[in-house]
Amino acid sequence: MLWLRVVAHALVLLFWGLVLANLLAPVSQPFAGLLQLSGVAMLVLNLLAVAIHHQLLKQHPGSWLQRLLVLPFGALRLPAPGRAAEGFGAV
Repeated sequence: MLWLRVVAHALVLLFWGLVLANLLAPVSQPFAGLLQLSGVAMLVLNLLAVAIHHQLLKQHPGSWLQRLLVLPFGALRLPAPGRAAEGFGAV
């Protein structure tokens, strides 16, 4: 399952790279607007994930770093409910 998490993280990084590249050199319309809209929607959803899981993130050492990692990666960086006491994964 580790390879699946690595692939998911790579795809999320690719998405954010496309969003940032679109800000520097916009692609043709309507794709530029759709890419910006999807980037804003993803950021808002990840902010919502940080707000919802605030107590869970607060219990772990280095919680500011975990919140920062949840912003780009979303639920991929949140621990499973049964594994909350073990901490966050290395990936």
